[in-house]
Formats: sequence, structure tokens, C-alpha cells
Amino acid sequence: IQQKITPQTSNMSPFLPAPRPLSPALLLLLLLLTTSTVITGQTLNEPFQSEFNDLTHIPCVSLYTRNGRVGCGTSTRSTQSGRLLHYSATTGPADSYVSVIPGLEFTAETLEAVLTGDKYTTLAGVLVVNVTTTDDGSSGDDSSSSSGGVTIPSPAAAYPRGEDTPESQLTPVSYPWNGAGDSLLYKDVHGTPIVWIPDGEMSRYILSESRRQLSQPDPAISAQFNYYMGPQGETSQRCLEWKDQDEVWRPKCLPLGGNSVWATTRAANGDGDGGDGKEVVMLGTGIDATSMFHDASTGANTAASGIMSLLLAAQIVGELALDGLSKSIGFGFFQGENYGYLGSRRFLKDIAGFECLVSASRRNITGCIYPVRPSLEFQNVAIDSFVAVDQIGVLATDKTAYVHATDDFVSNVMLALGEDDFAVAKSSAEGEDGNTPIPPSPLTSLMSISGNNNEDNGNGNNDDDNNNNIAGAVLTGYDNAFVSNTAYLSHYDRASYISINIDAIVSSAILLARTAVALAYDNGDEDYETAVNYATNLIADNVITSSTEIVTTLYNCLFEDGNCQLITNYTNMERANNYKTTGVDMGSPAALGNPPNYYVSIFDIWNGLPVAQVNGRTYGAYNGTDFDEKRGDGILIKPAALEMFILGWLNDALGKIQNGNNNADTSISCQSTVDCDAITSCRAVCAGQGQCVCSHANYHVAFDEAIEPKLNYTPGYYQISEDDAGITPIYTEPYWSQYVGVKVYRVANSSVGIGALVVGIMFSAACVSSVLAVKRKLKLEKLY
Repeated sequence: IQQKITPQTSNMSPFLPAPRPLSPALLLLLLLLTTSTVITGQTLNEPFQSEFNDLTHIPCVSLYTRNGRVGCGTSTRSTQSGRLLHYSATTGPADSYVSVIPGLEFTAETLEAVLTGDKYTTLAGVLVVNVTTTDDGSSGDDSSSSSGGVTIPSPAAAYPRGEDTPESQLTPVSYPWNGAGDSLLYKDVHGTPIVWIPDGEMSRYILSESRRQLSQPDPAISAQFNYYMGPQGETSQRCLEWKDQDEVWRPKCLPLGGNSVWATTRAANGDGDGGDGKEVVMLGTGIDATSMFHDASTGANTAASGIMSLLLAAQIVGELALDGLSKSIGFGFFQGENYGYLGSRRFLKDIAGFECLVSASRRNITGCIYPVRPSLEFQNVAIDSFVAVDQIGVLATDKTAYVHATDDFVSNVMLALGEDDFAVAKSSAEGEDGNTPIPPSPLTSLMSISGNNNEDNGNGNNDDDNNNNIAGAVLTGYDNAFVSNTAYLSHYDRASYISINIDAIVSSAILLARTAVALAYDNGDEDYETAVNYATNLIADNVITSSTEIVTTLYNCLFEDGNCQLITNYTNMERANNYKTTGVDMGSPAALGNPPNYYVSIFDIWNGLPVAQVNGRTYGAYNGTDFDEKRGDGILIKPAALEMFILGWLNDALGKIQNGNNNADTSISCQSTVDCDAITSCRAVCAGQGQCVCSHANYHVAFDEAIEPKLNYTPGYYQISEDDAGITPIYTEPYWSQYVGVKVYRVANSSVGIGALVVGIMFSAACVSSVLAVKRKLKLEKLY
């Protein structure tokens, strides 16, 4: 802006000379010093920009297991650095280097080629970039919704949770469901840090520089990694039992875990579906996913499709009159399934025989503080049959789902419920012994715990006699192998990349609701035709559609934006309810993310571990005599956002109350659970929609059955259980340094440094000369 300035020479000293115009060189210097550099695009070629200090990235971290470790990390606490080179380099440079690999080319085979041979001796790390490359060398980011004909790699095993995995002893029948799997998830690359760069623009720049430096090493662009994840050969047991040199117990890791959520149509302390003591037809799904890069475990088909299907099924069932059913209907959302069936095994084993050594009550909720269980409602559950849902968001055959059943009656019911718009076919998968293999799912845990597995014989073989006694099935979108290019357990399993079939999810929800009703209607005579007719008449074909508002809202929350308002409303309400129940505000959980992230997380007091609060102190388990409900002692728990949302949704869907009685006309609004205390027909809570409902849903701990919190210790100390059978993987995650990270920077050669030094010396000398000249002038004018 040009301003007109009136000279005020009368205010100037008569002894000062008129101002001289600044020289062009000085003007340029001042301009460089006072002007902020505007950087357009991702580059290290702008003035004064020497590094991407906070490079946005998602790391591949180390996990320990019972028998070793998997994952990535530097070999020592020292940083590892090297210049960027495209992974196609045939030999490594004399100095250290960092391999740059486009995301869709990051496979076990590619990584093995980088790690072996002469190159590995100088390899400092790997940057996996969000870029799709073509034969002509052009590139684009991987955020498109189509793979463009490129095969999407799956880092999981070909035998998911089976052969050659840490979970192999928990899966009764090992079957190659995942033909595209290369077992990268289970590779131990200690000494090689690997990170994923999600930003497309940054990825293209890094990839371009890595190619340039194959033939033009200067100016060099390098990367530095600070990702120490513990020593080579570490195991979960050693890190959990770690003692310092002073013999003080200071564990160096935490187990993976969280909370499953389950509910039945029978309300807590109530009579929601016509009577207590009924057996339960359970519908179940896993709610976690994983990938090489845990914070990018988007799990669209692996986790979100099953969660959405089951939530909608609960919504449908909650609107029905269920008095005519012989059994209750249950819903199980199991956490940590990809790390040893954590949720389903804990839940099913506790149902089979849990012993509470010290019980505790608070606001009419009976729990246990040794071992800690927030609720003991699970002791009222007896499972009649179990139907799981898995990867239903992508169909191998148009408008067709597949049933993998252990029981003819369950299979016949589901096959008969198929329709023209959504058919149901029997899986053609066949194991080596001629039996139908069951996909890895919560049903696998039921089969395993029921006795038809390696827990009895130790070799993982299937016991045919027991297998036929389990009434169950898995509903899937695949037949005898996972659908190709669905990125199973990959960071590409996201709705923005693979095409999710929302119609299939909605149709599967209706099918699951009808299946549950038909199985619950059966009185033991296994007349599947009558049961199917009853369920079909009770639940209309168009009870929900893909355009229903709640369907589109739920899809957005589970597949696109986990920070959506719907989930926020439910988590805020559950936080308020927990505060009203315990008197302690545990704070808000970490957001599910955008896009949602379904990694299970570590298991501590701030991430799902329920603890006993006794006289102002917290314990992982407690058997002392100081517990006093009147003082406010109780069980504290801070579940994950997804777990809180599911619990609130299930209570809303299954527990509607009007005027204090089910099926009346006037609802009761609330802002927290205390507003529902006047209701006596059941234990009432305030759910996310702001209505009092009967409590139907509960949390249940999900962590490895081989470990338990140390008795009368503060949370965070675990020990191996005395009855450990030695078959579970015991996944743990090491503690991280707060200084971990990656930076990419330009390496200045020696001539540039010498030139900068000379210019600096000359500039300093000029400044000193100028100051001395001004000083002499001022003395001459008698002003100094």
C-alpha cells in the first residue's frame, strides 16, 4: 500500500546528514531476512528449507509374542539415516541409504529383496509411499477408489490365524482362505524401521527424489529414523517381567486388549423377552482390524462391514415382539479377534466357568474385583447356537452370500431364508479331511473351547465328532477363498479404495435378524421350514433399505468418518453415565478417526482395562478388606469410542421403555442415568438418543487368557496365569520413547558449507566496518 508521507524535516537534527538510499545488495539482504518463504508443493529446494522435521507418517511397530517378536524398529537407541533410493536399486551405496517403495509394491517378496544381498549391509530404513506407479514411471496417489487393475497385496497369512501364525493352536482347522496372503504381518525385521507416508503429494516428491538419486546423487535427500522397539529376541513374558538392575519390577510393554460388547434381548434385572433362564441364539462378529501400520488399520471389509450388519440386525430385532420365542437372542461384538481371538475366547471361557473370588456392587450392578469384571451378567448366558458374520461388504458373487455351517439345521435355516435379491449358497470349501472348514471368526473360539481342537490333543487337528455337535455358521461374502483385491488386513482395506457393497450389508442384516428369530423360535424339533416362515412373516423384506437415514448415517460413521456426530453423542452419554455410576470422570476416549481405525490398542487403565477403585487408589485386581461401596469404591473403566458407541446403540435398540413399561406409548427423556432411577421394571440407563432404556448391553474384558493383572498392584503390571495352557500368542506392545519419529532432509555438501562460511565471515566483517564508520562519524559530529 502506497502512503503519502509529509516530510517533517523540522524535527530532524541539523547535525545529521540527509538519509542515503540503501544499496541494492543491502535491500536484497533485508528482503531475505524479513520475508517469510512461501513453499508451494512438497520440496526441499526452497530457500531456508532444509528438512521435513515433522514428517507425517504411520510406523510399523514391533509386537512381542510368547515365542519372539514381529514388526519393525531400529537395532539400537541410536538413530539410523541414509539417502533416499528407489527400491529398484540393484546395489546399495557405500554409505547408508533408505529404500523407497510404492505402497502397492510393498510385499514380502519386495521387502525380502531389499533386505538381502549386499544392499542390506547399508540399509537404514524403508519409506512406503502412498503412490501408484505405472510402467512409464508416472505416478499418482493411492487414494482413488479403484485399484486400476493392480493387485492389492495382503500382508496376512495364506492360512489366516492358522498354519505358521502365532494363533495356529487356537484354530481347529487351518485352511488357505487368503490366497493373496504373504505373511508380511508376521515378519521380524528388527533393525529395519519402516513407515507409511499417507500424504499423496509428499509421497510423490519422495518417490521422485529416490529415482533421481539412482543416477544423480547430489544434492542428496536423506531420511533419519528414531524407532527403537526393544532388543532382538525379546518375548512378551520377559518384557512383562522385566526388572531393572536394582531389581525393581518395571515392565517394558503392555498386552493388547480392550472390551467386547454383548447384549441379549433379556434385560438386566428384568424380563425383556418373556422370561429368564432361556438359552441364547448368539450373533457375533469381530470389531478389530490390523495392518503392517497399526494406526492405518481401516478394516472396511474386515471389521466395519460386520459391525454395521450386526448393529442393524439388533435394530431390527429390537422392534419385534419376542414373546413367542423359545430362546433369547444375543449379539456379541468381540474385540481383539485378530490377535488370538482375545474377545470371543475370554467371553466364552468365562461363560463356561468363571469364578469370582471377590465380588463388588455399585448402583445395582454386580461385578467382580478379583478378577476384575465390570458386570457378572454373562453368568446368566447359556449359548444354544452361534452365527457369525465376516467380510460381508464385498461379494464374490453378485447378490449372493455364503454360509459355512457346522450344523445342518442352522445351514438349512439360512439357505431357506435366501431370496432373489440376496441369495444364500452353501460354501464349497473343503478341508483335507473332507469336512467343511470354518473361517476364522468368533465361532472358531466356540469350536475350540468346546473341545474339538488342539487344546485337548495339542496338535491343532480337528475332532470330527465334537465338530458336528456345535450348532453354528459363518455368513460371509466369500465362498472357498477370500474375495481377491479386498486388501485383507491391509492399510488398503478402506472404503475409499475398495468398493463396499452397502446393499449387501443391509441384506445381510435382515438375513441375520431372521436367522436369529428362526433359531430362537425352534423348540427343539428342528422344523426349519416352520421356523423360517415365522421369521419371514415377522420381519418384512423392506424393514430397512440402503437409503434409510440411519443406514446412510451409520455407513458414514463406520467407513468414512469415525469422528461423526452420532458416535460422539453416544460416547459423550456413556462418559456421563460412567461418571454418574462411579463418581470419577475418566475423560473422553480417543476418537475413532477419519477414516476410522480399528486397531485393538494396548490394554491399560486409559485404554479399556477395568480396575478396582478402593479408598482413592486403583488396582488391576484386589482381594483386600477395604472395599466400601458407601465410600464410593467401585470398578472404573474407560472403553474405546467404538466400544462405548456399540454399547449405547445396543441399549437403544433392545431396551426401549415407554412410561416405565415396555411397549407403552410415552418415552422418558434423560440427560444421564440418574434421570432414569425412578424406573423399577429393569435397570434403566440413559442411552445416546437421550431416552431412558432398559440396560441390555455389557462390556467384557478382551485380553489374552494366559495373563492376568497382578493382584493388589497398581494397573499396568501383569503376570502369567498359573493355569496357562501355553497355546495363546500373548501379543504385547513395547513402550515407546517420546522422541520417536522420522525426518527427511537435504544434505548440504562441503563446498556449500564452505561457501556459506565465507559469506558469513564477509558479512560479519562488513557489519563491523559499518559500525566503526558510523561511530567515527558520530564522534566527528560530536554526537557520541
